Amino acid sequence: MICGKDLLVFDEPTSGLDPAQRIELRKLLKELSQGDITVILSTHIVEDVADLCPRMAVLAGGVIRLEGAPTDLIEATRGTVFSKVIPRSELADHQARYEVISTRLFAGSTIINVLADSDPGDGFEAAEGGLEDVYFSTLTRSRRDSARAAA
Repeated sequence: MICGKDLLVFDEPTSGLDPAQRIELRKLLKELSQGDITVILSTHIVEDVADLCPRMAVLAGGVIRLEGAPTDLIEATRGTVFSKVIPRSELADHQARYEVISTRLFAGSTIINVLADSDPGDGFEAAEGGLEDVYFSTLTRSRRDSARAAA
């Protein structure tokens, strides 16, 4: 028990479920967390965190690197992640010039997100921001800090 509450831990509870099953399980987890039960959710599915968790943490290397309310963490990340659509053939060049934190394909194009203290120009736009940006920027900063400490 934690602070007089029962504790339930779920590891990737919605992974592999079809959309209808995911919705039903999310409803159950939400109901459980409303009572005297503390629910800890370990997942890589950001929609689950956004829908269910009033607080979250990002762990890297067994250390909590960031924690707080998802909406607060998203807001704190705004203005540090920038996005751009590029041809796939330019990805390596952009990775060499910028701190690319994530890439994804959309409609045949490559969308890259970079971490920067200010607008990098070169056609980048401020990213909308979301939990994926929080996660990837936290991991990137953690790796950067580890590399500096090792140097």
